[in-house]
Amino acid sequence: MDHDSHKCREEKTEWAGDDQEKDREGDFHAAPGSCHGRGKGLCHGQPQGKSERFTQPTLLLCLAEKSSYGYELLESLSQFPYAVNPDPGAVYRHLRRLEAQGYVESRWETGESGPAKRVYRITPEGREFLNLWVEEIKIRRFALDVFLQRFETL
Repeated sequence: MDHDSHKCREEKTEWAGDDQEKDREGDFHAAPGSCHGRGKGLCHGQPQGKSERFTQPTLLLCLAEKSSYGYELLESLSQFPYAVNPDPGAVYRHLRRLEAQGYVESRWETGESGPAKRVYRITPEGREFLNLWVEEIKIRRFALDVFLQRFETL
């Protein structure tokens, strides 16, 4: 994305430079804490993480718990605090990618009533990949704990 001139998601401001922002009235002001602080990870004064990065391991975790179809997976994802309103299109793209990588398998299942549903299940390779994710998450949790401990000493 070109950061030199783009609209905020909420169309409140336009990026004006490395450390300035232009409001709707055309006035410039400092950008710290704004949504356009180049790589600062902030939007409207709130830190923004890439929670979508946890979609794949969360899907694998849900499928390790039980095989499931898409809508049920969306409901399961929404139980995680970082995925309250998962985008169905993104979830299905992740499922297709996981299937292409051999981490998930799917099959069409017809029930007694209603249309056929695609049911997903984790593969042995998917369980191995989930284990790798768990190790990575443990490392990140440790790093976050160190950060929080140092912050609490301020």
